[in-house]
Amino acid sequence: MWAIDPLLAVLLVSVVVLPAVRLRWLSFAGAVAAFVVGWVTLTAGSWQGASVLLTFFVTSSALSRWRAERKQRMEFLTARGSQRGAAQVIANGGVASVCIALYALSGESSWWLGFAGAYAAATADTWSSEIGALSPNPPRHVLSGRRLQAGDSGGVTPLGILAGCAGSTVIASVAWAVHPTSVVQTLAVALGGMSGNLLDSVLGATLQARYRCMQCGEVIERSEHCGLPARQVAGWRWMSNDMVNLFCTLMGAATGFFSYTLSS
Repeated sequence: MWAIDPLLAVLLVSVVVLPAVRLRWLSFAGAVAAFVVGWVTLTAGSWQGASVLLTFFVTSSALSRWRAERKQRMEFLTARGSQRGAAQVIANGGVASVCIALYALSGESSWWLGFAGAYAAATADTWSSEIGALSPNPPRHVLSGRRLQAGDSGGVTPLGILAGCAGSTVIASVAWAVHPTSVVQTLAVALGGMSGNLLDSVLGATLQARYRCMQCGEVIERSEHCGLPARQVAGWRWMSNDMVNLFCTLMGAATGFFSYTLSS
């Protein structure tokens, strides 16, 4: 890969992050985290790594604002809105940043595949959530199959599953286009993204912390809602949505990483 001067990387990353703040795709804290993730990716992974990161960031940010008026219930339950904060940025990009840094230090292609797999999982999860929220069919619990309301943790729809598969495939294709690997490894990256997305749904349905708002009575993902502390009713307190996303990307990265060993 072509090396990029760290000072030039500062300028290039700023060109992307500052407009994202103006467009309200990122909060201030989210912008700082995104800058760090972008700088590490660009200096360690050059334009190839940046291509994968930008594909995830631009498509996911655009989808989060696409038909936002129809996703009001999901935003109401998660209390996240369309802006990405620091925790979200780290949950989605932290594992990939470690992988690309290790790739730059070691030169081992397994770390590149881990990097691509992490973003395949993050993209699959985001596309699945944002597009699945527009499904005309109500979501079903990923394990029991019972009907849920839109935005409930652990719910899946056919549209959301297809969107997640598409997002994972797009990242795997971009990663292959800028850094060709074997067919088996490329497919493993796509599969890692899909597996990470499935794990996200399972953890959301079982271990993710859920709270009941003391004001509106809704079961939500955050410990505060409607300006008041909420009461935990299920899951593990430390297993927040951001932690679920972190495990999602770990699954994607692990699948990509180990595909190199198994196919070599």
